Amino acid sequence: MIEVSCLPQDREALAADCARHPQALSVEMVAGSSDLLLTVATRHRVAMADYVLALGKSPSVTGTRTHLVQHLHREASQWRFDSLSRDQQRGLPGSGAGPRPDPGPITPEERRLILALAPDGRRSLVSLATELGRPEATVRRMLAGVLGSGRAVLRCEAAQPHTGWHTSFTVWMSVPPAELARAAEELASLRDTRLSASTATEANLLAAVWAHGTNDIARYEARLAETVPDLRVLNRAVTLRWVKRMGRMVGPDGRSQGCVPMDLWADAGA
Repeated sequence: MIEVSCLPQDREALAADCARHPQALSVEMVAGSSDLLLTVATRHRVAMADYVLALGKSPSVTGTRTHLVQHLHREASQWRFDSLSRDQQRGLPGSGAGPRPDPGPITPEERRLILALAPDGRRSLVSLATELGRPEATVRRMLAGVLGSGRAVLRCEAAQPHTGWHTSFTVWMSVPPAELARAAEELASLRDTRLSASTATEANLLAAVWAHGTNDIARYEARLAETVPDLRVLNRAVTLRWVKRMGRMVGPDGRSQGCVPMDLWADAGA
């Protein structure tokens, strides 16, 4: 997670430029101590350093602050709108699956498959086989392998302004190291928490949250204080507008306007 400060007049153009980066999974304009919040993934820390250095060379950027994620305790593909009943949820394939073991590394051929799926996760095996130049049966096995192992995850998103969850924000917290594991579990169990992660900065815990309104921000933090008394909130960023969400370019109404496939293997200059 990279906080970016910039020249006020350049915020919109810089956000649009960052959204074109394949390593930038999501780009938000935020209210808080920074102007933009980027969710970035690279293949290793050297590549992350290259990305941060390249970002800092932009004449529009006045400062950056990088929060390295150590462990994801919950990620947003596990979050639910609760639009389906419990019986309907139980009928979904894989809804009762437990935690998976380490999925292992993604092969170059699997990378090509994942990137081919990025614009449309519902593509047919025939079209994927044609693009990849592989037999349909081979692509079917590859797809089953990456999805079954967790090396790739299917995620269904919605235009946030139309969901009833009108406010999204990120909270950075600090807890004593001995309390980190328990605090992370408590955080992940809260209904509004879409993503929770431990980080390697002064703020050793963060949460990305969806709420029905801005009044819920204080309520959420109050619940945190009740659940983990030693927890301290160090910073928060409230999303003003999503520019990119998990590879999707989105407009002010939250609807998709295109795709820049998420590619953590790309070079910083790509």
